[in-house]
Amino acid sequence: MEMGKGFVCESSSKNGEKIARRVPRRFEVIEEKTDIDKKADDFIKNFRNRLKIQRAESLERFHEMINRGT
Repeated sequence: MEMGKGFVCESSSKNGEKIARRVPRRFEVIEEKTDIDKKADDFIKNFRNRLKIQRAESLERFHEMINRGT
């Protein structure tokens, strides 16, 4: 029982009638998730790099401030 994209899953309604509903193919969803996962990984990597840079700059400013006092 093929209907367009995906496959058909049969289930029964309350009155016993068979109902065919279309279920999307899993590999299409997996492809979308891998694309989203890659974008998320890139975002996280970029965010962590920016945090490292900010920490290094903050530490440098702190050392400059300490050295001015002596």
